[in-house]
Amino acid sequence: MSLTTLRCRKLIRALLVGRYRSALRKGVLAASEHERIPLEGSYGTVIDVGAHTGQFALVAAKRFPRAKIYCVEPLAEAREKLEQVLGGRVVTLPFAAAAEAGEVDMYVTPATDSSSLLQPAHRNEIRRERVPKRRLDEVLNPADLPRPILLKADVQGYELEALRGAEGFLTSISGLVVECSFASLYRGQPLADEVVCYLHQHGFRLWGVYNMAEHQADFWFRRGQQPRLTPPVGR
Repeated sequence: MSLTTLRCRKLIRALLVGRYRSALRKGVLAASEHERIPLEGSYGTVIDVGAHTGQFALVAAKRFPRAKIYCVEPLAEAREKLEQVLGGRVVTLPFAAAAEAGEVDMYVTPATDSSSLLQPAHRNEIRRERVPKRRLDEVLNPADLPRPILLKADVQGYELEALRGAEGFLTSISGLVVECSFASLYRGQPLADEVVCYLHQHGFRLWGVYNMAEHQADFWFRRGQQPRLTPPVGR
C-alpha cells in the first residue's frame, strides 16, 4: 500500500468518526489504520511511545475508553497540539524514550512526525533540537499501572533503544505494537529482524504484520505462545 492510499483511507475514516473529525479540525489526523490490528480485550494502560500529536492516542482512547494513556513525546510543538486534541484524557511525558537518561540532539524534519534521535539517511533535517531522554522503567512503575498493559512504539528507527529502556517492566506488558522497517531510513537504524529477535528473547511472539507501506509496517506482538493455525478442511 502506498503512503498516499493510506492517507486517503485515514482521511475518509476521520470524516466518519466524530472524535476523529473533531481532531482533524485541529490539524491532527487519527492513525485509524491501527484499528485493523486485533487488540483483543480491553487494556487498562496504554503507553504511547512517540505520541507526536496524538494520532495513535486518539485510536486508543476510542478503543479503550477506560484506559489510562501515557503519551511519550519530546517535541514541545507536538505536545502542545496533542494536549489541544486530547486534553485531560492523557498523561504527557515530555522526553524521548531511550536506553539511558540524559540529553540528546533530535533531528527535526520538515514533516515533524518523521523526526528522530537518529540522523535521516536520505534527507536533511531542518534543525536539531536538544531534548531530554529517559528510561521508561525509571519513570513508570508497573505496580502503579492498571493491567493489562499495551505499549506502542513508533520513534522513527529508535524503537529498539526505547524498548531496551523499558526492560524493567517488559514482563508486565501483555501486548506491543512496534513500527519496524525493512530498509534503513535513518543512520544506524536496527531493522525488523533485530526487533523481532530482541522481543522473542523477552518472551514475546509476533502475531501479525499490518499496515505495510513502502519500507515500514506495524508489527503486533503478544506475550506467550504463537497463535495456532487451523489446518485446511480435508487435509
